[in-house]
Amino acid sequence: MKKILNLIPLLFIFGCQVKNKNVNGKLITLSVVTADRTTTLDGLTNVDSTGVNIIYYNDYIIYKTRNITYRKSIDTIIGDTTFAGFINPDTSYRHFVIKKKNDFGFYYDDDKPKHVVRFSIDSLLKAISLHSSNFNVYNLELGTPTEIVKTGGKLVVEKYLNKKTVPQDPDSIYRYYDMGLNGIDFSFSPLLDKEQKSKLVKTSFINIYKGEAIKENVIRSEFYSEMKEIKITNPKDYILLIKQYETDLNRMNLKQSE
Repeated sequence: MKKILNLIPLLFIFGCQVKNKNVNGKLITLSVVTADRTTTLDGLTNVDSTGVNIIYYNDYIIYKTRNITYRKSIDTIIGDTTFAGFINPDTSYRHFVIKKKNDFGFYYDDDKPKHVVRFSIDSLLKAISLHSSNFNVYNLELGTPTEIVKTGGKLVVEKYLNKKTVPQDPDSIYRYYDMGLNGIDFSFSPLLDKEQKSKLVKTSFINIYKGEAIKENVIRSEFYSEMKEIKITNPKDYILLIKQYETDLNRMNLKQSE
């Protein structure tokens, strides 16, 4: 098995490739998440994650991202004591709408629905770490898995052991395949999907720290990227957003032709 050096930093930029497949009027939503889960000596677990939802409808794609801003409430003064205000998070969402094969689209913010901004799909995919130029890390040659587990008929898990050369190298790597998602256009690795005749839905890199390798009490870390098909309760909202995009696109084309 080929030695794998310093994979974890590389994986913070993860990629995908999307096939040009029409979903024939069916709205499909994927959740794509990258996460770093650490476990400390006292058993506490911390998860730091980022994610984006991708919505497919006919020839359109919507990338839904979350924006969090923090508001600090006013401090309270009682006598000689000052009580610090709370930090209140505000969550809003931004929807990037584009037609397949187009280079540019428009994005819309929940709090400013009439404010239309043009964006480049290439720049967007780089900004949200979904650019196809970064998915080679999923195609690493890992040799023969040390263990293969089949769950529920459709899910297959492959486990690989890795020979560490530096403490940051993973001890083991897991690949998860789900045949139930073969019809999904999104792909972490078209190469592995083709070889396995299934869909690579998760890759997990696990590192165990012992002795002097333990830093900040962390004894285990897991870095993974994962995709899941999710159900949504408001599909009509996305269809209306696509219609708004079509209206704004036609309006812009008319202005450019004048």
